[in-house]
Amino acid sequence: MNVSRKKIRDKVVAPLVDVYAVLDEGPVLAGHLDLAESDDFQARFTYADSWIEAARAGQAFALDPINLPLTARPYVASHRDHLLGALFDATPDAWGRTLMALSEGTPGHALPEGRVLSLGKGSGLGALVFSPPGTVPALEPLDLPGLDDLPALYQAAQAVIAGGRAEPQGLQRLVRSWDMGGARPKAVVRDKAGVEWVAKFPRGRESYSRQRVEWANLEMARAIGMTVPQTEIVELGDGEAALLVRRFDREPGVKRRLHALSAVSLISPPATFDMRQMDMARGASLHSYGRIAEITRHISVRFSRDMGELFARMVFNVLVRNTDDHARNHAFVRSGDGFRLAPLFDVVTQPGHGRHSLHIGPGVGEQRWEGELGRIGSLANALAGGRQWGLKLDGMHLLLERVQKVLANRRTYYAASGMDAAQMETVEQWLSPEIAPADRPRRHQRAAAPGVEQGSLF
Repeated sequence: MNVSRKKIRDKVVAPLVDVYAVLDEGPVLAGHLDLAESDDFQARFTYADSWIEAARAGQAFALDPINLPLTARPYVASHRDHLLGALFDATPDAWGRTLMALSEGTPGHALPEGRVLSLGKGSGLGALVFSPPGTVPALEPLDLPGLDDLPALYQAAQAVIAGGRAEPQGLQRLVRSWDMGGARPKAVVRDKAGVEWVAKFPRGRESYSRQRVEWANLEMARAIGMTVPQTEIVELGDGEAALLVRRFDREPGVKRRLHALSAVSLISPPATFDMRQMDMARGASLHSYGRIAEITRHISVRFSRDMGELFARMVFNVLVRNTDDHARNHAFVRSGDGFRLAPLFDVVTQPGHGRHSLHIGPGVGEQRWEGELGRIGSLANALAGGRQWGLKLDGMHLLLERVQKVLANRRTYYAASGMDAAQMETVEQWLSPEIAPADRPRRHQRAAAPGVEQGSLF
């Protein structure tokens, strides 16, 4: 049972952690986060007076421009994603908490939120880090594993997945980056140039290589003209591979970080939302591409381009059957001039033909909401959704044509990823029946330099 807002506000608790934003000059105190000792999640955040003053001088900013405007009043929440999601985007999800529990020798569900924050390594998404009250985080360069450590990291991750205990050295390599979100095994590594990468590993033996499929999907998205981070496939032996994705919220060195927000944090679903409402009007109003489009229009400094790219991403996800397209797999990043749509990530063709995590449009071929039909992945539904955003039909068809043209060459990208014929056939059966017929594989060439925006259509 959730405690009321008034009870949380009136509950006397000492500040648990200070929240710092890592700006060009290093960590700057942004506010204070309290977590009440309770079985239910209860949190309160207050901006530091110095941060508000700095914002007036143009040297600081609202951590969430929608849900956390710069005021002195406290913000109270009874769910991680409601109001305070900007803070908890920088904390671990299932994989990181599994590692924490293993390291602490306790069940994952027994880890209180305060302990999770205190164990943080400062490697989470975005620019926020946590520190004990009155203590400025040192932010020494994390002793991250290197690219040569990938095989050992993979073996340690497999030991964790199998339910055993990884050997101590391997586990220590993994825990250095346990702040990263997501449920699947991963680690943050640093190359010799100081660039940080997220390394994604297989989860046991799977019927197809998610890492190879994601690499192919991301490279096709790059060829379409979407903003995509640099990617690499690293062979691990026995036919397995790791996917390296360059972090878009980091620049080489320890001081420069980019503030990032997941779309779910900006949506800020209330604690009372029940997932059983997903296919009702309330679910459609919160968990939809249309809601992300509204946010894009509200906060993006290049909203016209970002609206076009968001539509292209939605159509791309429909055609490659990336149904795991929930709002946490979309993000915005803050650069010098404000927020913009973050580079694309987590685009994996999913087995089966289930509905999408987000509502695509109002319903298949209809201009009105049709309950569960809103999450059906069809081009008619996507076009109807785009019309609701205010996009022009001619422009959407141009984007769709561009997407289909690249997807017709998908077997070239599959082959370049290292997928064999059997894996290609497995993945092909899950793709949308509306996807363009596959051309014969050709020699793959990278469409553009990593991260380069190339599409004039956006």
